[in-house]
Amino acid sequence: MTTTISRLDGEGSLQVHQDDSMKIEAGALVIAVYGKGGIGKSTTSSNLSAAFS
Repeated sequence: MTTTISRLDGEGSLQVHQDDSMKIEAGALVIAVYGKGGIGKSTTSSNLSAAFS
Protein backbone atom coordinates (compact mmCIF):
# COMPACT_ATOMS: atom_id res chain seq x y z
CA MET A 1 0.00 0.00 0.00
CA THR A 2 1.39 3.37 -0.97
CA THR A 3 0.14 6.64 0.45
CA THR A 4 1.27 10.08 -0.59
CA ILE A 5 1.17 12.75 2.08
CA SER A 6 1.56 16.26 0.78
CA ARG A 7 1.91 17.80 4.23
CA LEU A 8 2.40 16.00 7.53
CA ASP A 9 0.39 17.07 10.56
CA GLY A 10 2.43 19.59 12.53
CA GLU A 11 4.77 20.32 9.66
CA GLY A 12 5.15 23.93 8.62
CA SER A 13 6.53 27.26 9.62
CA LEU A 14 5.37 30.16 11.70
CA GLN A 15 6.45 33.78 11.81
CA VAL A 16 5.94 35.76 15.00
CA HIS A 17 6.16 39.53 15.16
CA GLN A 18 6.63 41.14 18.56
CA ASP A 19 5.03 44.47 19.29
CA ASP A 20 7.80 46.99 20.05
CA SER A 21 5.80 48.30 23.01
CA MET A 22 6.08 44.91 24.76
CA LYS A 23 9.49 44.79 26.40
CA ILE A 24 10.94 41.91 28.39
CA GLU A 25 11.71 43.01 31.93
CA ALA A 26 15.32 43.10 33.09
CA GLY A 27 16.26 39.83 34.74
CA ALA A 28 13.59 37.81 32.91
CA LEU A 29 14.60 34.49 31.39
CA VAL A 30 13.81 33.70 27.77
CA ILE A 31 13.74 29.98 27.01
CA ALA A 32 13.81 28.58 23.47
CA VAL A 33 13.06 24.90 22.81
CA TYR A 34 14.24 23.57 19.46
CA GLY A 35 12.96 20.55 17.59
CA LYS A 36 16.35 18.82 17.33
CA GLY A 37 16.56 15.47 19.11
CA GLY A 38 18.58 14.76 22.23
CA ILE A 39 18.72 18.23 23.74
CA GLY A 40 16.38 17.71 26.70
CA LYS A 41 12.99 18.98 25.46
CA SER A 42 11.04 16.26 27.28
CA THR A 43 13.09 16.64 30.45
CA THR A 44 12.62 20.41 30.39
CA SER A 45 8.86 20.21 29.82
CA SER A 46 8.47 17.54 32.54
CA ASN A 47 10.43 19.60 35.04
CA LEU A 48 8.46 22.76 34.22
CA SER A 49 5.17 20.86 34.57
CA ALA A 50 6.21 19.55 37.98
CA ALA A 51 7.41 22.97 39.11
CA PHE A 52 4.21 24.76 38.04
CA SER A 53 1.81 22.12 39.42
